[in-house]
This record gives sequence, C-alpha cells and structure tokens, in this order.
Amino acid sequence: MAFAFFFAATWVFLFICMLVYNGGQAIVGTLVGAKVDEVSVGTNLFLGAFKSRILDIECTWGILPITGYTKFRGMSDEPERTEEASESNTESGAANFNQLPIVNRMCILAIGPILNFFIGVIFLAMPVLLGGPRLAVDVDAATQILSTSVPDLSVDDEPIGWRDQWQLLNDTFFAFVNRAITGQSLKGWGGPIGWIVTTSIAGTYSSSAWLSCVGVIGIAWSFLNLLPLPILNGGKLLMLASESVFGAIPANFENGLLLVSLLLALVLYVGLLTIDAYWAIGQFA
Repeated sequence: MAFAFFFAATWVFLFICMLVYNGGQAIVGTLVGAKVDEVSVGTNLFLGAFKSRILDIECTWGILPITGYTKFRGMSDEPERTEEASESNTESGAANFNQLPIVNRMCILAIGPILNFFIGVIFLAMPVLLGGPRLAVDVDAATQILSTSVPDLSVDDEPIGWRDQWQLLNDTFFAFVNRAITGQSLKGWGGPIGWIVTTSIAGTYSSSAWLSCVGVIGIAWSFLNLLPLPILNGGKLLMLASESVFGAIPANFENGLLLVSLLLALVLYVGLLTIDAYWAIGQFA
C-alpha cells in the first residue's frame, strides 16, 4: 500500500515538473512577444489525449508524464499556415518565434530547465530543513534499500545536511552518466523506469528519502534537457548561440543536424530501455 502511494506521488511529481517546464516556456514566450499555439503535457500513447483551450492556447493533456512540448507560431521554417493567422499575429502584437531577438528565444528555451532545476533543489532542501534521515549510497550502512536501481542505496539515522544531498546527487545521477559515457559496467543500475520504482521504494523506508529521490530526478531532468542535441533545449540554445556569433545557420545544415539528433536520441532511448530491461530481469534472477 505504501509503495502504491509513493508511486502515485512520484507520477504526480513528474507531471508537475512537465507542467512547470512547458507552462513556464509558454508564460515567458508570451511575455517576450511570442505567439503560443499549443502546450502539451503528458501523453496517453495511442489512446488519444484530453484537449482544452486556456487563454486562447490549445492545451493537450495526458496521464503519462513522459513527453511534452510548447509550440510557438513560426518556430519552424514552415510558411504561415493561413493569411488569417498572419493577420491575427499582427492584430495581437505577437511575433513569430524566429522573428524574436536571439536573447528572447534563448530565455524561452532556458526557462524550462532552470525551473526544473529549482524544483529539484527545493525538494532536496526539504529533508535538510526537516532534519530527516540521510539517504546515501553506502555499502556499509545498516539499512540497505532493497530492489533499487542504484546499487547500495541506503537510509541511516544520521541527520542529513547539504553536503550529503550533493553527495547523493553525485553518487546517483552523475555516477550513472559517468559510467554510461566511460563504458563502465551498469550492472545493478536501472534507467528511467528503474528510477521511478526506486523512488517509490525509498518512500516506504522514509518520506525524507522520497523527497531526496524526487529532488535528484528534478535536477537530472534539467541536465538531460540541456544535452547538446538539436531536438532538446540544450541543442537549440547552442544553435542560437552559434547564430549570434556566425549568423543564421543554413537550413540544409540545420536539417542534417536535426536528423542526426533524432538518431542519437533514438539510440539513447533504446539504450535506457535496455538498461531498464536488464535491471528488471536482474531483480527476478
């Protein structure tokens, strides 16, 4: 019962992160003069999604917080959809995304990861302020958390501090990334699904442990979205920085980068699912 509660709480946390991420982009975009066409939060895979309109923005809602986006008018190089839409932009004073100054576009793209980072910091701060037990990767700890996707994750009765939270982030997310990049063994480690299950299991040991885990997820989400892939915000920010120095990037070159980015993202996605599959099999071996 406790696992189900913390699993649902983790799901809600992920949905809130996605809502803040994409909603923040929509708000900042509106403030700097962009026209927001659509905000999508979550997905229902092949079952469709609930749609609504808020402040003349089409909103799409799904129960699975695994994807989302904010679509601005003119974000791609596609021609204006209709003459009526172009006139609507003029009347409202909103500009196409690509017509905005580079610094404005960079603000729109940066706000999502920044907000998720601060959400992570806030949740990591809660156990420190509440004086909760320490969550750490410690092979010698008395209370090992079983069936997690982070080897040797444990809870002890020592008061938690900021240094402990930084060490937890370093020993979980950054350690995983370092192992993946350097080709070290990931035996016993899980991917995104494993992280959600681990967070839920940690909550059954201590609510402070759950707060620490979702804090790590929030910061990890922020860093992952800043990866230099053109389909992610990090790659788009890099391209805008390049545009500010060298001028507009040729469309053919940008399309090529996007194609390579999609292939790399697919490889990354399959790789993470494979890691999750090996971890799940290991739990029953």
